[in-house]
Parts: sequence; structure tokens; C-alpha cells
Amino acid sequence: MVKPWIKDKIDTLKDGEIIAGCNVDIEGLVSLTILNYPMTIISSLEPTGSFLDDSVVCNIGLLRNLAKINFPENPDPFSSITCAMVRLDKNASIDTYLDSIIGISANVISVTDLQIKLQNEIGMFSTILTLLLAVIMILCVIAISSQFYMMIHMRIKEVGYLRSIGMTRSQLFRMFIMEFGLIGLSSGFFGSLIGMALIGPMINWVRSNLTMPVSVVDIKFMLIHLLLGIVITLMLCLISTIIPLIITNRLSPHEMITKGEL
Repeated sequence: MVKPWIKDKIDTLKDGEIIAGCNVDIEGLVSLTILNYPMTIISSLEPTGSFLDDSVVCNIGLLRNLAKINFPENPDPFSSITCAMVRLDKNASIDTYLDSIIGISANVISVTDLQIKLQNEIGMFSTILTLLLAVIMILCVIAISSQFYMMIHMRIKEVGYLRSIGMTRSQLFRMFIMEFGLIGLSSGFFGSLIGMALIGPMINWVRSNLTMPVSVVDIKFMLIHLLLGIVITLMLCLISTIIPLIITNRLSPHEMITKGEL
């Protein structure tokens, strides 16, 4: 049941082997002692957003024998069980199995229902984020275009003189593309650094408030999103530059000089 979250490829779990949850502090350790029995740590779990993050997984048969040895006054280890997971065949009816459980005063939860709930939460969350991202992108393009247009307008007289001494429209276009591209690169770099600093608290908030899996933050994750932030910011700046430059290039050198501020 935990196989999809295991970091390493493991087919079977032998006696004396354990898999630690992501919140279990095993740094620098190769083994743990559980019920006076040494257990070898063979792997760990990716974050699941459940109790497994704070648990260790081992062979239930070995635990039963250890419980009988360490707690002889309680010969029935099942009386100490607080949670049990049952995996059914693909064709088995979950409702029929749940109805067959009698004589146990415990809450019975279907993992399938939890999976459906989790999928619905992730789908709704993804839709909201996608719409929010689309609105933010549109507002960014409008705001950056307006800002770039004002920057070009403040230098319109300078641009008119450059055109008068022989600069072509394509040369003028490339000059502003390079200038605003540098602004986009620097903005994307510093903005991505701020995002990297805030991603840790954001992921902790998601883990504590939402029942959904989250990505593991490592160096590779940070570098990929740093480059992605720079590329997206650069693209937004270049797209936002096109309209102001097209408007400016339609003016003749004489119109630029006469419209420019003294």
C-alpha cells in the first residue's frame, strides 16, 4: 500500500527491515531498535500528507512475535492494535467487505473514498490556481506594457534624434528589446530568489491544512523553479514590449521630436 511513496525500488520487505516516514529523523542512521529488536533502515517515504509521514513500516508478522515476547502479560497482540490497513482484490466489493466487519468498535474508513475526496480537492485546487495564474499573467502584461510605454514616451525625443541620424526601425526595436530584456532577467532572478525563500513556509502550510501530497523541495527542485521563474518573467517582459514599440515605430522622427518633452 505504501509502495508508490517509497523512494527506492523495493519489491519485498523482509523481517528486520523497516521503511521510515519522511518526518522520522533518521539522518546518519542505518538501523533502529524497535521492541528490543534491531531493524535495518532500507529506505524512506516521500511525503504522503498522512500518519505515514510520522511512522515506520515493517513486517507485521515480526511485530506480532515481538509483541508476545515484550508484553507477555498481553498474549493477544491484536488487542493493542490502534490502526489496521486492509488491501482488497481489484474485483472485491468494498461495501460488502465493510458490511461484513462486525464485533469491532472502531471507525471503518474506505481508502477509495479518501482517494476520491483527495482527487476532487486537488482538481478544485488546480482549477483555482490555473484561473488565478491566468488573471495574474494578463494583469502583468497590461501593467508592464503601460510602464514600458511610459518609459519609451519619456525618451521619445531622444528616439526621434536617433531616427534622424540614421537609426532604422529594426535597430530601434532591437535596442529596446535588449534593454527591457535585461530588466526582465534581473526582475525574474530576484523575484525567483524571493519565491524560493517563501516556498518552505508555503509547503508547510499546505501540509498542515490540506489533505493533498506536495512536492519534495531539494536543490534540483529549487534550481528548476529558479530558471523557470527567470524564463517566464523574461517572456512576459518581451511580450509586453511589443505593443509600445509598435506604437512608437509608427511615428516619424519629426513627430517624435515635436512630441518629446524639453
